[in-house]
Amino acid sequence: MIILHNYPLAMVEHVGFKIFFRNLQPLFELVTCNKVEADCMEIYAKEKQKVYEIFDKLPGKISVSADIWTASDGSAAYLSLAAYYIDEDWQLKNKILNFVTIDPSYAEDMHSGVIMNCLMDWDVDRKLFSMIFDSFTSENIVDRIRDRLSQNRFLYCNGQLFDVRCVIDLLNCMAHDALEDLGEVTQKIRESVCYFKSSEAAHATFIELADEVQGLDWQESGIPGSAKDSRDRIMGFDKFVHETCQAEGSNSYLDKYLEEPLFPRNVDFNVLNWWKVQSPRYPILSMMARNILGIPISRVTSESRFDTGGRVLDHNWSSLPPTTIQALVCAQDWIQSELAVL
Repeated sequence: MIILHNYPLAMVEHVGFKIFFRNLQPLFELVTCNKVEADCMEIYAKEKQKVYEIFDKLPGKISVSADIWTASDGSAAYLSLAAYYIDEDWQLKNKILNFVTIDPSYAEDMHSGVIMNCLMDWDVDRKLFSMIFDSFTSENIVDRIRDRLSQNRFLYCNGQLFDVRCVIDLLNCMAHDALEDLGEVTQKIRESVCYFKSSEAAHATFIELADEVQGLDWQESGIPGSAKDSRDRIMGFDKFVHETCQAEGSNSYLDKYLEEPLFPRNVDFNVLNWWKVQSPRYPILSMMARNILGIPISRVTSESRFDTGGRVLDHNWSSLPPTTIQALVCAQDWIQSELAVL
């Protein structure tokens, strides 16, 4: 209960908690905060062994995301590593691997060393396909990890597929830069709007100019852009790809796959289910698909995709020892994943 709901370990020593249990069962022997902490560490060790066994039997590769958390009072920073993979039943899964305290003032080689130690502790360095970093992660950190893994030839394509940037972080950066650059233009637009609203004569002039501009646009483009145009372009691209693939006329597994008819673009299509059914026909391609489709497009959860403030550790746990914090955060993630299946 403490692990699942972020309750403070000291709750077992609270007067209200003791009265509650005494009313339920007077003979129940309450435990101390230290005993609860020891029990949580034991649960963590047992759950970690289960995750070890899952990774050991995993048919494909693993992608790992690196995420920075902070304590609720801002007193500490944490590095969270999470593994993403597709299991034997072609279901996309993810599990937190580590939640370690870091010092932002550390040199870049120390940060990369922390990540490498975590990967080696889980023995996933040899199974690693890619890592997902935020847009602020130094290229030096990425290069150090890539070079370390490349020495043992663990990475595909000489590590060219290793570095994946979080798309939400990139979009946030693009939007921020665009708004900053457009600040002067936006101010001019606001001033123009205020001017044309200042009098009826100015407003009439604006309407007249707008009609002229619209007429010019119509003459240049023929018809205005629409959603139908976008759909037509997509259908045309699909047709081009299909015809190009048919023209190659080879008998390899790749060519046979490319000759498959295109599925319509709709929300009901599940690409993982398709590969699950087709994997006996395309054993090698399905292995490639399993690794590539296991890469998350973003390391940010859907409910916080536009929250740039970072993730915050609950205050009930942030004052605990680092090893206990890691045990609680990881065990919570693993147990919740098991409960979601039930």
